Amino acid sequence: MQTILPDEKTPLEPSKPEEKLLRAPTLFEKYSWIKPISIFIILLITLILSIYYLFQTNNSTLTIKNSISPTTSSIACPADAKQCSDGTWVPRTGPKCEFVCPQPKNSSALKNACQEKGGTWLDQYKECESIPTDKGLDQTTCTTLGGTFNACESACRHNDNPQQACIEVCVKTCKFN
Repeated sequence: MQTILPDEKTPLEPSKPEEKLLRAPTLFEKYSWIKPISIFIILLITLILSIYYLFQTNNSTLTIKNSISPTTSSIACPADAKQCSDGTWVPRTGPKCEFVCPQPKNSSALKNACQEKGGTWLDQYKECESIPTDKGLDQTTCTTLGGTFNACESACRHNDNPQQACIEVCVKTCKFN
């Protein structure tokens, strides 16, 4: 060892080149098997979590697909329309984008609906009329039943004789073809 006198400076480096500062070994240096095993465990946990996530995602997707009803259509139809024989216009609908015209109702059901609302059923013309305009089929009911609504039709619309006098009165009608 080296003796230090009070007036001399303390040496900063060891006097012998073979002397080194000793330090404690790290955990990975002391146990060399820990590093590969810890990497393996981290990779294994990542793999397990990835597989779990994929199964959860696939299960939720299948649940959504199974919850869609077969009548729901995700098809976008062209925005055109067709005039039906009864004079109404209908758009394309359904999974095949077809035009669906209203089906003609049977006369007895139409007659009952007309009379229940206080109208008069004219069987030969297949129409419901009402001279007091607060009675008879309203526009919504008429079109729902497949008819053509007119709020002010001539009272003489079925008169074949032009010589016969006719009063000018509005008649509410719902015609069915």
